[in-house]
Amino acid sequence: SLKKVGDWAFCEGINQMVFHVNIAQPEETRPGISAWFGTEFNRNNTWFPEASSWVDYLKRCHYLLQQGKPVADVAYFIGEDVPKMSGIQSPKLPKGYSYDYINAEVINTRLTVKNGRFVLPDGMSYRLIVLPKGTSMRPETLAKLRSLVKQGGAVLGEPPAKSPSLQNYPACDTQIQVLAKEMWGKADGVKVKAVSFGLGHVFRGANLQSVLTQLNSPPDFNGAETAAPGEVLFAHRRVAGTDIYFLSNQSDNAVSFTSSFRIAGKAPELWDPISGQCQPLAVYDMSNGRTSFPLRLTGRGSTFVVFRAPATPSRIVKITRDNQPVLTTQATSVAKPVQETFSTFTVSLWAKPGIETTMPKETQTGFSDLYTSRNDVITATSGDSFGLGQGYAGNGLAVGTNGVVVYEHSGKYFVPILAHPAPIKDWTHIAVTYDRGQTRLYLNGRLARTGLKTSYKVRPGEPKAAFNGRI
Repeated sequence: SLKKVGDWAFCEGINQMVFHVNIAQPEETRPGISAWFGTEFNRNNTWFPEASSWVDYLKRCHYLLQQGKPVADVAYFIGEDVPKMSGIQSPKLPKGYSYDYINAEVINTRLTVKNGRFVLPDGMSYRLIVLPKGTSMRPETLAKLRSLVKQGGAVLGEPPAKSPSLQNYPACDTQIQVLAKEMWGKADGVKVKAVSFGLGHVFRGANLQSVLTQLNSPPDFNGAETAAPGEVLFAHRRVAGTDIYFLSNQSDNAVSFTSSFRIAGKAPELWDPISGQCQPLAVYDMSNGRTSFPLRLTGRGSTFVVFRAPATPSRIVKITRDNQPVLTTQATSVAKPVQETFSTFTVSLWAKPGIETTMPKETQTGFSDLYTSRNDVITATSGDSFGLGQGYAGNGLAVGTNGVVVYEHSGKYFVPILAHPAPIKDWTHIAVTYDRGQTRLYLNGRLARTGLKTSYKVRPGEPKAAFNGRI
């Protein structure tokens, strides 16, 4: 679970991890001194002797992800109505692209346009600036955007109508309205969603993906959506002519797909951050400014794809056996169906709890017991975080010396779907089954209780490190 969360952070742009918390351990008695917050990381961890491989993995990731500059197509302007450090990703970025936030100071003092891209002195560049929702902008900022768009830049958003400042009021609002009318022209966001302005473009009310397509900016990375929609994340950096991609499979299941990168003329290499091994790929193809090749990622697996050496004219694009493809660079258009496991699964473990847990009454509705004292073995992740819409819930499990409780969590829904009081003083095998939504609890192989039937689509939650006891 630490690797999965860390890989997600890498794909969000983090490239330096800090351990929190490492408490001094003056005594040899285990478990030693521990905190109620953070992730324990010290020599008293049961897995500490094996941690060097993971730490080496982090070192390799840090090194590569600190090279050069990130590659991003979209810069979201955070606005200047109130002081802030970041903004809102609205509209949401399409899959296969990366983004950055930009503020008014950078726009006014550092931004230029070159070859249709907004460029910063340190080498960062963006194809499109997305304006925030709202109707205010300072005249100086809008005037600078007007100049940049006229030189070839592109912006997407609503025209501002006033200044957020009272400086030079009310003339400042008049300036804004004049500049906005000049830039947006006939673009009303309904019948007219795009207009040319000088060498650049202004978009209003247009879909972000269609805007990027019109600007000839295809996805930086794609292909994984055919195998694991939304599960494979990426980060892209560039240094001295070398392109470095980091890919993370956030799914617990292995995925195989034809990966496609917005790179041409360079041969792909796989760099394994776990083993440190680097190998050039024998099977890959290049067409339409992209490089594609078959790729397999294990559950929660990750890899670096590095493009540095020139591609050779001769290369393998397909391997067959008995006229059937074994490896191919051709993308499959339809993903193989996977078995539906929601609300039909089993969670089993051995546990010896050290304290009691809250023993509530079973219910199928409401939002209760979230803040009570629970001895969770598995945390009930909110179903809202699955990204699948409404009607999904995460399963949680609390085990105490006084019994077992099964929880479900989704948005404003947090309920004990099964509660079974029972003395659990020694090692006990605990199994919770969901059979098409019907919950059951088994203790040491015997049916102990049949709980309520859920109306949600449920999947197991995440193991919790702070369980008071042994598992």
